[in-house]
Amino acid sequence: MINLDELEAKARAATQGNWHLNKELSRPATKLIYDASGYLIANVGGYKFDDTENDKNAEFIATANPDTVLKLIAAMRVYRGALEYTAESPRYEDRESALKRQIADMQNFASEAIVRGDEILRGGV
Repeated sequence: MINLDELEAKARAATQGNWHLNKELSRPATKLIYDASGYLIANVGGYKFDDTENDKNAEFIATANPDTVLKLIAAMRVYRGALEYTAESPRYEDRESALKRQIADMQNFASEAIVRGDEILRGGV
């Protein structure tokens, strides 16, 4: 299981805010990720990968910024708590319906995170 406390500490220690891949300054072997203030966060790349693969790796890193990770941690804690509550439910039918609702909520959350990540990558807020 993921240690959420450790992951949260690392996310809080990292540069906060939305990150983005600057394609204008990046080169085929080197992709540059900046924070919202314009400070360089990471230089991603390597000669082992082609330009498309470097782009995909850099876009993922930029999208998985501390803000996104902290939101996922908060959601995970909510769902863990809900699962504990559901496990204590007296009837199987209640647990099953609660789990189905939780799955639907998590799918909606994941969809929103993907849309938000795409907006960030396009330079939106």
